[in-house]
Amino acid sequence: MNLAQKLFNFFEGSWSAFRTIVNTGFFTGTATFELSEANSDEMIYNEKGVFEFLDRVDSKFDASRSFIYTLYDQKDIQIYFNDKGSEKKLFHCFGCESIDYHGQNKIVFKNKHFCFPDTYNITYEIDFEKVEFQITYDVSGPEKSYTSKTLFKKLE
Repeated sequence: MNLAQKLFNFFEGSWSAFRTIVNTGFFTGTATFELSEANSDEMIYNEKGVFEFLDRVDSKFDASRSFIYTLYDQKDIQIYFNDKGSEKKLFHCFGCESIDYHGQNKIVFKNKHFCFPDTYNITYEIDFEKVEFQITYDVSGPEKSYTSKTLFKKLE
């Protein structure tokens, strides 16, 4: 099994999700990666939970997001926005040939996504032994400037 397939299999299932957006707030919820019924090389990512602003009283609200993770050519994973009523739009991808290994059970992948006029610096840190991973978005530009870190831990 190659690394792309290993990652694809690793993601499948249910995860707890805890996200902090520095100086803004936090999200607590769950995320699921479910194989698509239409395409065995796709998984639908759905997250649901509650977001709370740090500086506002009674600022909790329901939050959700959806992406499509696609195993492409058995060597890359492409992540698309899964917005209802719009065409499939690429968010970012990671080529498994550019992943950094940190021991046998940890890998780190970095990528950039340009959403004019802003830039998303994306880092995946995956720990196969702990069965957890973190995604960091460091966003900068004239319209957006924030850092978001989400820690995912596998649910039994």
